[in-house]
Amino acid sequence: MNDLINLKKNDAGDAAEQEEYARIIDLDINVIEPSHMNPRQTRGEHYESTKESIRNIGLLQMLTVTKVPGQEHFSLYNGGNTRLSILKELYQEYLAAGEDDKAEAIRFQQCRYVPYTDVCETGLQGNEKSISDQEKVSQNSCHNQRLKTHPL
Repeated sequence: MNDLINLKKNDAGDAAEQEEYARIIDLDINVIEPSHMNPRQTRGEHYESTKESIRNIGLLQMLTVTKVPGQEHFSLYNGGNTRLSILKELYQEYLAAGEDDKAEAIRFQQCRYVPYTDVCETGLQGNEKSISDQEKVSQNSCHNQRLKTHPL
């Protein structure tokens, strides 16, 4: 009976495959890699304005990351490649300018961690046109099906 009300346990599949739940974690941007499903091959038209916005007011939409089994680093989970690229670029610019306090402030970001699933891996592969993060979310319908949230 306790298993029925244990919100942290997922018995939908094999017991050995119990999943974690989404949560907010602090991460060094240097341990986050772009998504291997990133369809964007070039900088989008709003790259520089997005960079200026992040430089002036910070990151407004946190990155969502996962941990691919067998990988050392975290990986972006469905969007955020441009924001991650900008954060890393700004970090290097601040270090080069001797602005260590700004570099450290941008280096550590709160990220939404979601459990890894391979269900969505085919969703964006092969799509090389430039699309926005919001379009990626709407195109990848399994994104919303697979996210499990747990009250923080």
